Amino acid sequence: MIKHFFDEEGVEQTQLALYGLTDAERQEEAAAIRLDLPAWVVRWFELDAQQQAYFNQMNSQMIGFLAEQASFAVANRLPITLIKYSARAEGDESDKLFKPTSSLTATADSNGNFEASGSLTIEVSYN
Repeated sequence: MIKHFFDEEGVEQTQLALYGLTDAERQEEAAAIRLDLPAWVVRWFELDAQQQAYFNQMNSQMIGFLAEQASFAVANRLPITLIKYSARAEGDESDKLFKPTSSLTATADSNGNFEASGSLTIEVSYN
């Protein structure tokens, strides 16, 4: 597995690698995301010191939300997009904001059919 940087291109390349796995392998990765998102991110992405520090202090509710949403998207080969707005200038003390927005939905019928749709967008900005 090739680790990519945690940026727009890296997320896209990682998604291509994940969605090229067999269904069983992809389901294993989705389960790993749900079980321990921070460890999964470290395993799949090359993080710089600031990114690692941010993930280490991220609110547990945000981690849980992201884990559920990302796991569902990966399990069902749905798009995940990262949008990073301009990086914080050196010495800038503004807060980093991590804002996931999901349109993920699921539909099931009485015949046991299941359909997943939607996407997950993660915006990273500073205020």
